[in-house]
Amino acid sequence: MPSFGDVLRILQIIVIAAIAIGWWSKRESTSSVTDTTQSLIIEEHGHRLDAIGDRLTKMQDSQNKNTDDLHELMTKFRIMVELVDGNRSKPELHK
Repeated sequence: MPSFGDVLRILQIIVIAAIAIGWWSKRESTSSVTDTTQSLIIEEHGHRLDAIGDRLTKMQDSQNKNTDDLHELMTKFRIMVELVDGNRSKPELHK
């Protein structure tokens, strides 16, 4: 039968091991939460960047359409100016 001192040493080793295991599991749990949080933040930023890209594409399409409309309006305006000027010749369409 082991002596009382040996039993205390074994209990001390068990307590130290339990404290170490508790510390390690807490650290791993915290690390897991941090990893999950970072993954969610990265995913959220990805969605935001996609939304910004979609908005920029829509704005570019709108700008292109407005530019085409502006060119058409300028052509019509030039034709009207030519007609109003009293110049009876054909209006110049290609300036």
